[in-house]
Amino acid sequence: MSGLNSRILRKESPLSLLSIFFGYFCFVTFLNSVELAQAETKLQIIFCADTNAKGVGPRVAGDLNHIRTLFLENVPQHLYKFHELTGNDASAEKIGNKIRAVPIDSDDVLVFFYSGHGAFDTNENEHLIALTNGDLIRRSDLLEVIHSREAKLDVLITNSCSNFVKFDVNSPSPNGVQRLKPLFHELFFKPRGLVNISATMPGELAVTSDAGSAFYRGFTGTLYDADRRVSWAQVIYETNKNAKNDRFYKNNNIEVNQTAYAVSPLPKPGNNNAPPRQKYWLGAYAQAYSGGGVEITKVVENSPASQIRDSRNVSFHLVPYRDIVTHVNGRAVNNNDQFIAAIRASGKVAKLQVYDKQKRQSGAYHAHLTPIK
Repeated sequence: MSGLNSRILRKESPLSLLSIFFGYFCFVTFLNSVELAQAETKLQIIFCADTNAKGVGPRVAGDLNHIRTLFLENVPQHLYKFHELTGNDASAEKIGNKIRAVPIDSDDVLVFFYSGHGAFDTNENEHLIALTNGDLIRRSDLLEVIHSREAKLDVLITNSCSNFVKFDVNSPSPNGVQRLKPLFHELFFKPRGLVNISATMPGELAVTSDAGSAFYRGFTGTLYDADRRVSWAQVIYETNKNAKNDRFYKNNNIEVNQTAYAVSPLPKPGNNNAPPRQKYWLGAYAQAYSGGGVEITKVVENSPASQIRDSRNVSFHLVPYRDIVTHVNGRAVNNNDQFIAAIRASGKVAKLQVYDKQKRQSGAYHAHLTPIK
């Protein structure tokens, strides 16, 4: 016999079959080791739950427990560290200190969740976090502190509404999982850049009930289907769909009229090999100024800070202890972290609003920044 039939009827020796099996086993082991190597990125997860919120504070802990359980059941514990800010620790100062304190390497991921009250400032056209102690945090200011850590991927997810309630969450296994689930690998370990999600569009209120907030029910329900690979855009789509079709809300005739959305452009799916975001350097050192802005304390010779230009393209230089930078690219800067983050993320040209203490006048300037290699 010859051809196709002969190949079908040919009998393999036991040694040959063993070789084929061993080769296949080694190949599969190699693929698994490649994914594990790619997954050695570490997640630093910070969850701020404003549990002091009057009337609803104790229920906010439910969102915290739900997210903690979500990662425990889908990501091996050696690949992430979970940090909690609750009670009196839910303050602007302690949030900033925690973000600056967590250890971050260039290939790590910084994830920040928030559950509590919030608002939308129509004057500045941006979201605010409204903490019980009276602190108001602009989303842009929070992002600047997060960006300053220079992680591979920044993730900011906020669920701001007037009411939060406790989830009924089963106690997880204390040992967690041993295998990183594909969905979490795809969302948190592969991309570079920024994931910036709000649970509500401007002007909307988040929907809550005794069964939990609609956003976190939809979000965690989406991520619990973790043996698959989808993009962040698909996660947002499914979260909204799950929230609007939530059986509990439908059975209780509660309409979900909120839409989660990406406040900033999402990173491209699987963009693990993309180069890190280009950062820029001005060559000026500064400190917070009591009257607002940052006071220049030192200017590096022949740096962009020594060659800023006005609208007529006339060259000037920043003067230490005389010039106050109040805005970078239209965004107010009130401390050194904000100043550095704004410059690094600026692009090739930074627009600076500078107040001259000696002349008592403010002017608009621009600087051609130097890329950080």
